[in-house]
Amino acid sequence: MKRLMLTLSAALLIISMLTSCRPPELEGAFVDFNAGRFDKALELALDATQKYPNNSEAWCLLGKLQGKKDLIKEMMESFEKSLAIDSQFAKDIEQEKNYYFQTSFNNGAKNYNAYKKSEDKKSEKAVKTLNEAIKNFSNADIIKKDFKTINLLATCYFSLDDKENSLENYLKLTKSFPDSAASWFSLGNYYFSEKEYNKSAESINKALEIDPKNIEAISLLSQIYDILKDFDNAVSTYKKAIELNPEEKAFHFNLGLLYFHASNDSIDENLKKTYYDEALICFDKSIALDPTLKDG
Repeated sequence: MKRLMLTLSAALLIISMLTSCRPPELEGAFVDFNAGRFDKALELALDATQKYPNNSEAWCLLGKLQGKKDLIKEMMESFEKSLAIDSQFAKDIEQEKNYYFQTSFNNGAKNYNAYKKSEDKKSEKAVKTLNEAIKNFSNADIIKKDFKTINLLATCYFSLDDKENSLENYLKLTKSFPDSAASWFSLGNYYFSEKEYNKSAESINKALEIDPKNIEAISLLSQIYDILKDFDNAVSTYKKAIELNPEEKAFHFNLGLLYFHASNDSIDENLKKTYYDEALICFDKSIALDPTLKDG
C-alpha cells in the first residue's frame, strides 16, 4: 500500500511538471523569489523574459523583483509589457503599484519634513535629506500622476534652489491637472516668488476662472496688481477680496494705501479728494478690525 502511494505521488508530480505552464527559467525564478533569493530570482526572471517575451507572468514577476531593487522606472516598464500581453495579472500589478506609490510618497514626505526641521538647511546632511525626498517623490511620480506628489517635487527643487526643475514641475501640474485652480495658483505663486509678476497674474487669473471665490488667489492677485502699479485692477481685486473676507484688515488697509497714494498723484482735484476720502474710509475699517493699527 505504501509503495502504491509513493508511486502515485511520483506519477502526480511528473504529470504536474509536464503540464506546468511555466518554462523552467520562470519556475526557477519563482522558487528563488519565494525563498527570498531576490538577486538570483532577478537573473532568472530577466532570462525568462528574453526567452519568452510573450509570457505575461514572466514580465509581472520581473516587475515585482525590480520593485524590490528600487528600480521603479524599470518595474513600471515590465508591468506595462505584462499588461500589453494580457490582463491576467492586472490585479497583482495594481497592488504592487499601490504599495510602491504609497511607500515612495510616505518616504518622501518623511524626508521633506526632516529637511524642514533642519536648523541649517544648507548643511550637507540637510541637502542629502532633501535630495532623498526628491528621489522618493520622483519614484512616486513615475508610478502615478498625483497632484501632491508633483507639487512637493516642485517645492523640494525650489528649496534646493533648482529653479529649472522647480518650474518644470509646476508647469507639469498645470498640464496634468489643467482644471485644478490649485495647479494654476501654485504656478502663479512660483512666478510671484521669482518677481515675474505679469506671468504670475496670468496664472492666477486662470485659477480664478476655475474658482472665482478662491480668496488665496484673489489676495495674491491684488498684491500683484499693486506691485505692477495697475491701479484699476488692484482696486477692483482688493474690493473683491474684501467682499469675500470683510474681516481681513490687511485688505482694507492695502486698499486704503492705494487710494492714498493715488490721491497724491497729479490728477484732477475732485478725483484727488475722492481718493483721499476713500482712503480714510478704508483706514477706519482696518482700525476698527484691529485698533492697534491706530498706535502704529
